[in-house]
Amino acid sequence: MDFLLPFVTQFVLILLLAMFIVPGIFMVAWNIAMPTILKLPRITYWQAFSFLLVVSILSNSVNGGLIRLTQNPQNTLSTIHEDVSELRKDVSLMRSQVDALERRLKDLHQ
Repeated sequence: MDFLLPFVTQFVLILLLAMFIVPGIFMVAWNIAMPTILKLPRITYWQAFSFLLVVSILSNSVNGGLIRLTQNPQNTLSTIHEDVSELRKDVSLMRSQVDALERRLKDLHQ
């Protein structure tokens, strides 16, 4: 077990460093760019930390998140293409249903 101590210590140090440095960098970048470009308010460190935490949770809960996108982008692109094709079919089906309902409505008013 003694051989694991340096690895665990390094992991904890890197994790703590990432937890405190990444939100700080995000906060500085936000406070430089966003108030000027989009007239958004400046944010605090804890707001930046919370924002990154929420984004991390959401991106990991949607189809495996960013990790899946970076691991196999070709597979993701084909999946997106299939999804778009299915959506197009759904939209055309909905259009035909709307047309049928409009015809029925027109017949009822006559």
